[in-house]
Amino acid sequence: WFLFFFFQAEDGIRDPLWSRGLGDVYKRQVSTQSTWGFNKMDSEVKGLDLGVLDNLIKEGKYQDAIKMCTTHIGSNGKTCAALEYRAKCYSLKNEHEKALSDIKEAIQLNPTGNALISVLQTNVDILWEYGQVNEGLKLLNSYVSKDSTGTISKKIEETKKRCVEDFGLPHDHPDIIKIESFIGWARQGGAKFKGIRMKYYGPDFRGVHAYQQIDQNEPFLIVPKNLIITPQSGKETPIGAQVLKSGVKVSWDYLVYIAIFLMWEMHNQQSKWKPYLDVYPRLVNGFPMFYSEYEKSLLKGTPMLDHISSEMEQLKEEYHRIITSVPEFKMFTQEEYIRNKILVISRIFYVKINGVTERIMVPLADMFNHYYEKIGQTYWQYSDKDTAFIVKAQKTIPKGDPICENYGTKPVSYTHL
Repeated sequence: WFLFFFFQAEDGIRDPLWSRGLGDVYKRQVSTQSTWGFNKMDSEVKGLDLGVLDNLIKEGKYQDAIKMCTTHIGSNGKTCAALEYRAKCYSLKNEHEKALSDIKEAIQLNPTGNALISVLQTNVDILWEYGQVNEGLKLLNSYVSKDSTGTISKKIEETKKRCVEDFGLPHDHPDIIKIESFIGWARQGGAKFKGIRMKYYGPDFRGVHAYQQIDQNEPFLIVPKNLIITPQSGKETPIGAQVLKSGVKVSWDYLVYIAIFLMWEMHNQQSKWKPYLDVYPRLVNGFPMFYSEYEKSLLKGTPMLDHISSEMEQLKEEYHRIITSVPEFKMFTQEEYIRNKILVISRIFYVKINGVTERIMVPLADMFNHYYEKIGQTYWQYSDKDTAFIVKAQKTIPKGDPICENYGTKPVSYTHL
């Protein structure tokens, strides 16, 4: 039940899952072509009232339409029309795995003519919403030579245009590829999303926005425990275990061990966390400790300069204490250590897990914008029952708004970093 990307209604381009009544596609197919591969159209639509299905979809009665298609399949076997209609309804219900399963089966039935074009269009629409637009484009491109009408070529260009309009980047840009990889990785790990999508702001800057209205108290992000990073994650790495065993004194040890986990995985080319790390920020010039000399000059006369200088010196001293106790820690540079510890500070959540307070990092949730003027308000918690981090809307979040959150109460000294 989860969506991720959307088609923005601009320049006369409508949401494809709403704009094409499939009944018209199959009715045209009946009048112009008697067979698709091995299925006759009259048997394809027998007992399946296309007009009723289109109306059910327009009225938002997706489950009724799904039941109608399932009944048809039970009586007539799997047909392209029934599978495509059901896939469309599953997609509109945010059940995209089911939608993709049905549309892939429809393609395997080898439809031709208008039916083939319709199935391919529905396929790319579902994959777009699923966050895998390039997979859909790849399939469309493989059928271009078989389409004499030019419809598939037009769909390809429309899809590419939407990608640029929505993300500000072409579909094959490396950052779009990384986002798609991350989305796939998170879904495979069991994460569930509803009505949200990542948005590219610029190099190393991304956010998450609502692409459809999210209702008050509605859960729209669920991240299972296996995708959550804890201090224990860092302690269980070989280098983290050595730091723990050494007993070296560090400040905010939970930050240190989460940073160690991230750095360890960054150095591992085979890391299963690579899709997440590829969209993890690298720049820290927005943090006071990394301000330019000009920016620091604007702070003259305030206590901030002394705080910044003091914190930086403490971090450098901490790094040297660690490498003195654990020489192997030199695999990470001083700059790398400080940068990652600072990044972790800005992204951790304080939660209760089985009654114990934990500091954790949650992929995707840690990309939400910080709370600002009641925009995109959310609340979150770790659910022991679901063994997952769950985010809900504190109030209705309108379509297009950035998802914002309060990352929890933290020490005042954090603000100096």
